[in-house]
Amino acid sequence: MLSRSRPAALAALLLTFGCAGGRAPETAPPPDPWVVANEERLKDQAEHEAEDRKELVRPAPDFWRPESRGRALKLTLFLEKTTLRTGEPLRYRLEAQNIGEKEIFLHEDPSFIKTGKFLGTEYQPLLKTPDGVESKLSPPLWLWGGGPLKPAEVDFRGMTDAEAEVAMKRLESRDWTKNKLILYLRPGETIVTRPDDSGGRFRELKTDAAFDRPGKYSLRFVYDQVALADNVHAESLPVVFEVAP
Repeated sequence: MLSRSRPAALAALLLTFGCAGGRAPETAPPPDPWVVANEERLKDQAEHEAEDRKELVRPAPDFWRPESRGRALKLTLFLEKTTLRTGEPLRYRLEAQNIGEKEIFLHEDPSFIKTGKFLGTEYQPLLKTPDGVESKLSPPLWLWGGGPLKPAEVDFRGMTDAEAEVAMKRLESRDWTKNKLILYLRPGETIVTRPDDSGGRFRELKTDAAFDRPGKYSLRFVYDQVALADNVHAESLPVVFEVAP
């Protein structure tokens, strides 16, 4: 009878010992919760970016060619009406096209493109009044704090931990959809402000300015994004409108 070599005999002994109820085989350590959370965050970000691109971004036109070698935006302002009655709100649409060769990373929280809130963002509207004075517009007072206070929207009492986690994710997802914007605007693409009425193309300018003085006004927007490499600065042409008594 042939005898086994020492390594083969040792392997057989260990296999027998393990199968006979000895020390249990080692199991893989549980996944790092921080890694899992980050993976879920990146997945959610990608999903929201896809949704935002579908809703807010227009592709580059056919035969489009870049106008700049770096990062550059072109702002175009449109008004729904060029004649307002005294005290009537101003409704507008702003389009920002990437006219450079490089992508432009847009990270807005809160997002001016989605909400119209421009305080603390890269966008600044400037208004010239009938006396010829141009100044920066300010948002209405209730927008300085992010909006009126609201009661809690979810009652977590009686929920299991799993149910509470699902409810929180739904709230975060809805908040992201309504208020945040994170995406790369590719060369030639145009991002458009979200209208405030279904099926429409314009929205109300959220400002404390009251157009209560008859005469001719003009509105323009300035965009400034400060980056470590190269900044992005853009200005729309002013659009003139009149306030009639």
